[in-house]
This record gives sequence, structure tokens and C-alpha cells, in this order.
Amino acid sequence: MENPFIDPSECELEQIQFIESIQPFGSLLTVNQSHVITHAAVVDKFGWTAEQLIGRNLDIVLQDSSRIFDMIKDRTEPTSPFLLRELKSRQWLSCIAHQQGDSIILELEFVPADQVDIASLKFMSERRDSIASYLSYIAENMRVVTGYDRVMIYKFGLDWHGEVVAESLSSAGYSFYGHHFPASDIPAIARNLFTQMWVRMIPDVDADAIPLIGKFDAKLDLSKSVLRAASNIHLQYLRNMDVAASMTMSLICDGKLWGLIACHHFSPKYMVAEQRAVCSLLAKIISSRITTLSVSATIEATDKLAAVSNALSSTLATADFVEAVRDNKHSLFKFVQCDGFSFVGEDWSMASEAHAMSPDELSLLIKVFNQAKVDIVATDSIQKTFPELSNLQTVAAGVLAIKVVNNWFVWNRHEIVRSLLWAGDPNKPLYMNDKSESLSPRLSFESWKETVRGTSASWEQFEITAADRFRQMLIAGVESKRSKPRADAHEYLRLIRTSIDNQAAELQNQFKNLDLKNLEA
Repeated sequence: MENPFIDPSECELEQIQFIESIQPFGSLLTVNQSHVITHAAVVDKFGWTAEQLIGRNLDIVLQDSSRIFDMIKDRTEPTSPFLLRELKSRQWLSCIAHQQGDSIILELEFVPADQVDIASLKFMSERRDSIASYLSYIAENMRVVTGYDRVMIYKFGLDWHGEVVAESLSSAGYSFYGHHFPASDIPAIARNLFTQMWVRMIPDVDADAIPLIGKFDAKLDLSKSVLRAASNIHLQYLRNMDVAASMTMSLICDGKLWGLIACHHFSPKYMVAEQRAVCSLLAKIISSRITTLSVSATIEATDKLAAVSNALSSTLATADFVEAVRDNKHSLFKFVQCDGFSFVGEDWSMASEAHAMSPDELSLLIKVFNQAKVDIVATDSIQKTFPELSNLQTVAAGVLAIKVVNNWFVWNRHEIVRSLLWAGDPNKPLYMNDKSESLSPRLSFESWKETVRGTSASWEQFEITAADRFRQMLIAGVESKRSKPRADAHEYLRLIRTSIDNQAAELQNQFKNLDLKNLEA
């Protein structure tokens, strides 16, 4: 019998930041403000058992441990790796420390004698003019310098599904370039953790986790822990991809998670703390470069639109509005990338250019927009945003529209029927494993093709911003133009009233000067 598939929202319930175990490539100690060890999870060669460590003072275990507290003071982020000596075995340890509530969490890794020279990881700066070219360069060079078998650059969409936009692969392995992954593959709680740590490593998906020993009066938050054990669902997910080890680097642009650099290896692979620190720095550099390239492209496009916007708004504000629109409809059509442009005046006069909507279609569109009481609409799927307009999806799957007083400017984009390649069926990301009675990720990552209808090319944010700016400039021009006749009328009435008042005063003076006696005679 086929296993029942599970709602992917089940993954959101797993509080992975509170997992009470660690990966076995290091040891974790928590220390209170009195320097006493309260929790411990240690590897066999550490020299102490976890039970022996609980309740001991840290300076009995680590040489020169007092400097940890100086380094962590007034610091919210984890430290860079630094060296300490374990007193029992006399071995050097690489230590990363961070504050968590009233405790300090120490993560300790043995420094191998044959440590790789981290100079090989130093980034070779090279300028690229486009994001696509830059990401391709990054994927290739990250694979070379880290030694992982596959490096993918994974970009999040607006709905948090992911797309592999660049990839470098050794001769072995399956390529995921161009494939999409459902949002449920990386749940919101995991995405949040990626914003708190630049690098996350799993050196062996089959290694047994080490339980954390200690008294748990409250859950210990390991959000910023490099040793925190991985979710069983995620470990199985990697196994199903034939991945034995992974390292993930966060790409954070403008404070938001833009994407990930996912490094996969087909056998266990460990990167020492110093190497990961360099990778963390690289992730920050790459994120900054992506932001710069995005901003540069946006500024260039925005400047072009601003010039068009200024010229059009000046023309429309100084001439008869409807006539000016008709005279400039081709320029308005060129304002943004679109298939058609339409104008609907407050008196239902219309003007259109290229592959625009019919008068009946426009009438329905404007009626719905007016009922919705919106001043600006930007959608790449009219049927999703306004289901009552689903009949328009062929000619106007995408719509950018602005309302200027009671006039509407409408740019439309045709439907684009697309084929999306998914890494496995996105509708069946989880199922219940009958043997383990636990949730398991999908077994297959073979290409699964989906035909997507009812959408257009997405409107860029700079296009939406330019359209809104254009709207505001036109409103200001129209209001200014309308206020001028009113001002002229007010002045005319004032002059008339002054004239009447003057005439009345003159009549009154004349009346006073009349010789009433002569009138009586």
C-alpha cells in the first residue's frame, strides 16, 4: 500500500533550535555567570565525560579560560574561532563562544595536525557586470577552493520556493541546475536560523548525535550553535539526494535571506573552524556584491523610467489631459516592458496601443478595480489577485495599473505558459514512513515537470515604483491645473464684488449729497 503523503506544514512544528544533542565533530559546554559548567556534550577523546564536567569550574578544564568572558562581554554574535588548550589531554582546541541568555555556550573542536592552509580559501575578487555571470563564477570557484563535489546557488522566490540559478559539479553526481524546490523543503523556522548563522556544516549525515547532559529548567536555545544536531527529516532528505556531507552558506541582502550556497559532498567531509570562518566572510562579501549588482541594475532602469516619467507628466499636465494621452500613447506604451497599453478616462473615453485589451475587457477591469478601491495594481497573475477577472488571463495575465483622479492607465502582459523543472514532485514533499512511524522527505529528486499557466513575466519593483511616482506627479499636475481656473474665477468674483461695493458706496454718497428740499419742491 502506498504511504500517505503529509501536509508539509508539519515541518513547521519541529523546533529544531531546541534539539538537545550535537553533531560529533566537536564538544559543547554551557557555563553560567559563576564560570560553572551547567550542560555538556563531548566527544570521546575530550578527556572528560559529560557527567564529570557538570558542576566543575571552567578553569579546571580549559587553560586561560577567563579570557573567554572578556571576549564575549557586550557581544551578541558568536566570536571568531580562537585557540585554547584542554588541560587534561594538553591538546589545542578551536573555540567559538556566544552568549545565550544568562549562559555562555562554548563550542570546541580539536585542531588537526594536518590542518589545511586556509589561505587556499581566500577569495579571488573579480568584477562581473551581471548577477547571473557573477553567480556562475562564484559556484565554480567555491567548488574549487572548498573541495566539495557540488556547489549550488539557491535563490528564494517570493513564495519562498527555491531555484538553483548557478551550479558547479564534479564529474560525479546529478545536476540540479534550473530545478525548483518547494518552499516546504526549507521551512520558515530553518530559514530564520539561516539569518542568524552565515555557515552551517554537517560533516557526516550518518554520524550518531551526542546527547546534551545537564539540568534543563528551560529549553536551551542552540540557534547560533555550530554543533547543533540536524533534524532527522533533513538528514534523510540529504541521504535521499545521495549526499553524505554538506555545508550551507547564507546569502543575506538588505537584511533578508536572498538565497543559499549549498555545498554537497558524496562522502563525509569536515571543514575546520578557521576554514568555516573564512567561508563566513566570503558569504558576507558575496551577499554585498549581489546587493550592489541588484541596486546598480535598479538605478539604471529607474533613471531611464524617471526621465520618461518627467517628460510625460510635464506634457500631460500642460495640455488637455485626454488629448495629451492620445498624442503620447506610444510613449506611454514604452514606459515599461509590456504587450499593450490602455487609458480609460473618467468619461470612459479610451486610448490604446499595441496588444491592449478590448473596450469590454477594460470596462470589466476598471469596474473591479474601482470596487476594490485601489489606486495602484501590480500583479503577474490577474486570476489569483482578482478571480473575477480570470477570463482576461490570456491577454492580461499580468497587469500594472494606476489611478489618476478618476482616470486609469493600464499596462498589460500576456500569459506565458512555462514548464518548471522540480527536483521531485513538489506536491508530495513528505510522507509517513510505516517502518519508523515518522515523517520522511520524498524519496526521489528526479526531474518532475510542471506546466504553469495564468501568469506573466513578473513586474520588477523599480517598474512598480516608477509607475507610482508617475501617478503622484500626474495627480499633482492635474490638481494644479484644476486649481488655476478656480483661482481665476475667485479673482473675477472678487473684482465684481469690489466693483459692486464701490458702486454702492458712490450711490450712497450721491444720496447723502442730494438736496432733499429741492426734491420736495
